[in-house]
Amino acid sequence: MSYTLILIPFISAFIGWFTVWMGVRLLFRSGKPAGKPLFSFDEIRQKITHPDTVQQIMPMVEAHIDHFLREKLSAEMPMISMFIGEKTIQQLKGIFIAEIQTLFPDMLSQYLDKLERELDFKKILAVQLQKPLRKARIIAGLFGFAVGLLQAGLLLLWR
Repeated sequence: MSYTLILIPFISAFIGWFTVWMGVRLLFRSGKPAGKPLFSFDEIRQKITHPDTVQQIMPMVEAHIDHFLREKLSAEMPMISMFIGEKTIQQLKGIFIAEIQTLFPDMLSQYLDKLERELDFKKILAVQLQKPLRKARIIAGLFGFAVGLLQAGLLLLWR
């Protein structure tokens, strides 16, 4: 039996491992993006600050403001509850909601700016994918070894 037959499974294992390793390097560590980014902060900002999105949040905000004006405010400041009636609560609620509708898009946009500066998604992805990619390289190496064994076996049968 020649050494080349013994080397075939090991060379195949290396090729399998190296292929996955190189693929990962090309996808995640190249200087140029491999394609369209997974997500864009600008797209997220546009969707979150869109007036329709803000309008979807407003019923929940309105319920909280109503609860605050009717229960929490009167519990914290009982004297005020004597002077505030239903009409005043509705007026205050309307003023608060109008202010929140103008405040939310700017506030959310500023928060996303801060997140964009502080979060390093490349690093987060690298940490999250480290174990699965290591497993993929090992599996590719084992699969390459099995294919190499099969090739060596077929060569032995063919001789």
